[in-house]
Amino acid sequence: MPGQMGELKSLQKLTNYRVGKKSGTRIGELRELSQLGGVLHIEELQNVGDDGRDALEANLAGKQYLDDLWLEWNEDDGVEQHGAEKVLNNLQPHSNLKRLTIQGYGGLRFADWLGGPAILINIVSLRLWSCKNVSALPPLGQLSCLKHLYIFGLRGVERVGNEFYYGTDSSSSSDKLSFVSLKALSFKDMPRWKKWSCLEGRGVEFPRLKELYIQHCPQLTGDLPTRLPFLTRLEIERCWQLVSPLPRVPAISELTTRSCDISRWKELPPLLQYLAIKDSGSLESLLEEGKLKICTCLQDLRIIDCSFSRTLSRVCLPVTLKSLVIHQSYNLDFLLLEFFKCHFPFLECLEISYSPCDSLSSFPLNMYPRLTHLGINNVEGLESLSFSISEGYPTSLHELSICECPNLVSIELPALNFSDCSISHCENLKSLLHKASCFQSLTIIGCPELRVPPTSLSRSGVS
Repeated sequence: MPGQMGELKSLQKLTNYRVGKKSGTRIGELRELSQLGGVLHIEELQNVGDDGRDALEANLAGKQYLDDLWLEWNEDDGVEQHGAEKVLNNLQPHSNLKRLTIQGYGGLRFADWLGGPAILINIVSLRLWSCKNVSALPPLGQLSCLKHLYIFGLRGVERVGNEFYYGTDSSSSSDKLSFVSLKALSFKDMPRWKKWSCLEGRGVEFPRLKELYIQHCPQLTGDLPTRLPFLTRLEIERCWQLVSPLPRVPAISELTTRSCDISRWKELPPLLQYLAIKDSGSLESLLEEGKLKICTCLQDLRIIDCSFSRTLSRVCLPVTLKSLVIHQSYNLDFLLLEFFKCHFPFLECLEISYSPCDSLSSFPLNMYPRLTHLGINNVEGLESLSFSISEGYPTSLHELSICECPNLVSIELPALNFSDCSISHCENLKSLLHKASCFQSLTIIGCPELRVPPTSLSRSGVS
């Protein structure tokens, strides 16, 4: 960062400013830059003096043209942040600010202006990242324009309660609305967070919330907000102690959670189109019962970080399913042996990755007439791959990707016209047999043992 930035008094755009300790590089250099607009990212705020006076001289409160402000402290271990609270308090922005990020702040509490509706009257997006020492969230519920709130890595917070909605003066909170414009709320990486004290009839919370994300909060227990009439997307990941029922919200169209959470519902939301099941030890019962099958809007199903412990008696999934993705799941043979017996007339995409399995050796294309894309990536145990298709049966498969299957020795492709066929990094692959009349694109990379006769590819596009 060049020194003496303060002399550029007509400067209108300064995307990044790195604070130093030497004269000419301190944050006070921003004092006279009253025309700055757009985005300003101020880094290395731990270099501001302990008394915070230099931060006050920066005069952020006078920069009316700034839309987006990012305040960042160096959060590396061993980096001291003396006087961080005074510094943040003196970095109060102008009320015209629309987006604010505070990252790496090491103080014990946030500045009073952060929850002040008169100061952040126009704030639309707020991100609080890696503020490890604070123990309480600021009172953000009365920021009337706030639409997006992201809270990541606040490792000292154990409870989120009434102060989050109304602050310490909550005597008249029962008839107040909170977060009246909020559309997206995200909590992530909060290992000490144990309780979310919802309003429970003592007010209206999140009346317009559409997206709620709670991730990596392993001690969180208790209840979640239930009155979320417009919620369409809900993601709950790695919250091991959260055993309360999920919010019963009919409008949900995208859901990410564990199978045990779904089992507590008598039925899935009727408009559900996307379902990701993660971190589940056993899915057998959920896939065998009819709860998923009657969810006729479901089109995209993802099974991630799951495992199976027994053979399924049946697989009950809706015939409307268009996409199935299985990632990093174990004992997958228990599922696929039954899945390959099921007819899914609308399935267009099937991807299996990082999941040990050998049941793919014969793939029944007859069962999936609209399947256009098949991806097999890093599937250990798979030694051979072939495709079964009966004469006269329609099939749409034209994109095939096989990558990093260390045990794969042979592949036999059907007589189809592939627009895109890619085989890569299968180090033991020795045989590629095919009856395809044409490859518009065939890519083979990192398969040192594979020998393909040139005549067999004479009509193919090879790279």
